[in-house]
Amino acid sequence: MSSAQPRVRLLEPAEDKLLDKVFDLAERHKRWFGMLPLPAYSDYAARRLILVAVQGEDLLGYAIFRLPGTRVTLAQLCVEPAHRRGGIAQLLVDELSRLHADREGIALRCRRDWPATKAWPRLGFEVRSNAPGRSKKGHLLTAWWRDHGHDDLFSSLAAESARMPVAIDTNVFRDLHEDGRGVRAEQSQALTADWLADDIELVLTPGNLLEFNAIDDVALRQRLLGTAQASYQIVGRPPADGPDPAVKLTAQVIGAVPPDDLTRDPSLLRDAQLLAQAAAGGAEAFVTRDENAVGILSAAAAPFTNIWISTPADLLVHLDEIRDAASYSPVRLRDTGFTVAEGDARVDEELRPLLNHGANERRTQFKATLRSAAQKAGQSGSRRVVRGPDDSIAAALFFAAAGDELAVSFFRVISSPLARTLANQLIHLLRREAVLAGVERFVIRDQFMSPAVLNVLPECGFHRDGDDWAAAVITGVLPWGDVAARLGMAPAGDRSLPACRVLAGLERSHWPLKVRDAGLKCFLVPIRPAPADALLGRGGGLWDSDPVLGLSRQHVYYRAPSPSVLEAPGRILWYVSGEARVVASSRLDQVVVADPATLHGRFRHLGVLGVDQIQKRANRGNAMAVRFADTEFFTRPVSLRRLRAMTSQLEPLPSPRQIDEKDFFRVYEEGAPG
Repeated sequence: MSSAQPRVRLLEPAEDKLLDKVFDLAERHKRWFGMLPLPAYSDYAARRLILVAVQGEDLLGYAIFRLPGTRVTLAQLCVEPAHRRGGIAQLLVDELSRLHADREGIALRCRRDWPATKAWPRLGFEVRSNAPGRSKKGHLLTAWWRDHGHDDLFSSLAAESARMPVAIDTNVFRDLHEDGRGVRAEQSQALTADWLADDIELVLTPGNLLEFNAIDDVALRQRLLGTAQASYQIVGRPPADGPDPAVKLTAQVIGAVPPDDLTRDPSLLRDAQLLAQAAAGGAEAFVTRDENAVGILSAAAAPFTNIWISTPADLLVHLDEIRDAASYSPVRLRDTGFTVAEGDARVDEELRPLLNHGANERRTQFKATLRSAAQKAGQSGSRRVVRGPDDSIAAALFFAAAGDELAVSFFRVISSPLARTLANQLIHLLRREAVLAGVERFVIRDQFMSPAVLNVLPECGFHRDGDDWAAAVITGVLPWGDVAARLGMAPAGDRSLPACRVLAGLERSHWPLKVRDAGLKCFLVPIRPAPADALLGRGGGLWDSDPVLGLSRQHVYYRAPSPSVLEAPGRILWYVSGEARVVASSRLDQVVVADPATLHGRFRHLGVLGVDQIQKRANRGNAMAVRFADTEFFTRPVSLRRLRAMTSQLEPLPSPRQIDEKDFFRVYEEGAPG
């Protein structure tokens, strides 16, 4: 045992040994947390959502948290038995509050009859409510809240109500409410973990009820029907008048299933009906333990619905990706008629739908804010107004450069399924404007910003600055030491550099910053002219009326799974083979190898390729999805002749090749991205 003082910090993604200790501690206490699979812990570590208390090389305890909406959700808090009552839990919770003091507070749910109930008040939590949980016995769950003292943010109650509806098939439901279902039922039971209560809402469809009613055992049939009706929302009921959309969707999905598959597995018809009702009822995911159904129905349903289809374990691992599909789905903006243009004084009355009722903004306050924002934008600033397909107001953004900052006086997005997508796109616009203006920071002074905007600000590099939100503007290619000084940071511990994933995240939140010595892997990736135009957006964009908004932050590129040289996080130089030149660079965020149906299901919100097109890129049943972001086009594309003159290591190959980080920056700086 080390004599060093306990230290609380974020778990670095590359700390595999420490992650194993976290998983071991969780496994020994899984009766309190549910059956969370190991990949989920790795996923949280990659997103820097695990706090660890360490003493030397010993793990004393950990906390897993998430950042939905404007609050923090505490998913797991566990301390080694030998170190309990030693203040470790307090250290973890206090550090969580310190890291996210700009959020409303910390929420958690815990069974009322568990010993931890006595600990939460000592850790600064207060009771909010009690409600039955989703376990078979319906144990009471207590909602606890540790407040951060922000009166101007939205209520935690509103945040709690925004759960993702997840439809489950009959077998998953029976796993949750029947005894003796076997080992396979454990992954279904993970869906009822208390820490998920604020993230997902399990729902059923009329098809589930029909299947319960077909059970021969009278007592079991009545019990399941009673539980379903009393404890679950039923979605996808047919409308009182007019056609049932679920009927049409079922026919479309079944029509796309290969006949041989239907012959081998007639249950696919029943699963397709449940899936269609779930999609028609607004569920964002459909969960089944049947991996065969997941693969077949994902491919069949892809052209007709965006609902996520997965096993329970896959849902837990990729929950953030599913939410990301709602947060940023550029493909859903294409060809939908969204436009952005400069507004004038005559548009002010049209902006009334942007009044923030959720924050109790009064109409007089809204008018005063709008007048003040218009004055601050003045003649030299900009008043961008986004309109939807029906010409209605979708968003508005007023800003102007003043001195060393870009001041944003009005930033609103209408509530809609695309709200977070629009907010992300507009923040990217702000960064471009700040870079063009040559300012050192930008600050948002709108005190009644829309929830969608507040949700995405922290992940885009913003922090609370009094009543405002601010972010530094750092441009160019700089060494880490200069970046750390500019941000008022210092390298963690005794390491000269943070982990590569940390620096990749820093580059994302402070785009177009590049950290010269980040140690990120770099790649030269060949692409043909036609795919380059379609994928990189050289032939057009999401916003026909505004080229500045034509650049989507995220895309996905499909290719053969081998050679498997690409590795995230990293950087890409795009070499257009038909033109024999490097035309752009991107950040490499994720590389996934899987069957085409799985890849399409996970990434269809980022692209328009169908399963058949991805299949053409597959080899031995699998393809590779390369998720990249923040593409920058070169103002001076670098020719093949120049590449060869720099070094032989930049000679393009028919497939991606890894290159030295120094060579990446030689090409990047010569290309002069604009």
